[in-house]
Amino acid sequence: MNIIFFINHNKRERNDFMNNVPNMISTKDLAYLSDLFEMHFVTSKKYESYANKINNQEIKNKIIEIGKKHANYCQKIITLLS
Repeated sequence: MNIIFFINHNKRERNDFMNNVPNMISTKDLAYLSDLFEMHFVTSKKYESYANKINNQEIKNKIIEIGKKHANYCQKIITLLS
């Protein structure tokens, strides 16, 4: 009985830990977020560039939409770090 309580309590603590952003992040986490931000930023700029070269409005709108999604990911990362 005590072992089951310990296991369930430990799972709850891990879940709470993963759902909250810590006050400090490690150098490794910051490097990961930096790489992730850069990847999405470059991708959003590429889609923006592609959209400017396309004449078909339907395809252009879809490419703009995809580029905005990547820009939104960048904004989420910035918000996370604020």
